[in-house]
Amino acid sequence: MDNQPSSTIDAELSFVPARAGSGPELVIRYDGTEPPTDLFAALEALGCGHVVAEPPPRSAIDWTTPDPRRGTRYTIASYVATAHLPLSAAEGGSMAARAATLASDSGVRVVGDLASPAPGSRVDGDRVEGNRVETNRVDGNRGSRGDVEVAVCVDAHREPALVAAVDGLARCIEREATELCRTNTYRGRTCETRVPAIRLVLLVGRDQLDDLMSTISPLAAEAPRVLGAH
Repeated sequence: MDNQPSSTIDAELSFVPARAGSGPELVIRYDGTEPPTDLFAALEALGCGHVVAEPPPRSAIDWTTPDPRRGTRYTIASYVATAHLPLSAAEGGSMAARAATLASDSGVRVVGDLASPAPGSRVDGDRVEGNRVETNRVDGNRGSRGDVEVAVCVDAHREPALVAAVDGLARCIEREATELCRTNTYRGRTCETRVPAIRLVLLVGRDQLDDLMSTISPLAAEAPRVLGAH
């Protein structure tokens, strides 16, 4: 993406799957004058690599106007900056799902495949309307001896990330659209809000239970629960 001056640039994270000649990667688009440094640090701690902030293009620098807020003799106008973080082919989907959670927690918008279910997905299609709760039995097969059922609740916008993260590790056998009550405090005022959420029951082999719990815990709105074993 070419750098272009802009008055308002919202930071956003997207995931680019592996394609011919290149592996999967995370792409962060942000305002170069206000880089999301908290997200950069969190992604580095996650193991996604170090992000170097992109310097401003020549067209964004006004050498004739001082910037008293930054204490510089020049002003830098907002400009679009882009960071690319290559991921391994083996862990790309799982790493991207965790990165999406970190982005949301940092106030960075998640777009693309991480923000909406893939067309034809078995676990999309239910909607939350008011306080209505809908339950969808995704897979009637409750598994075989040695399988474990795990319940997990996620904010609705994080469901696609969780589904991508557990692909090949577990399968969804039940899905329920519901709501969560959140208490928020801002400038001394407390209010409650209700947010759309999804409760899933996942079926996983006993030998992969620990891997599943470590994968879904960062995405979960509540601590995942083991419902029982077959």
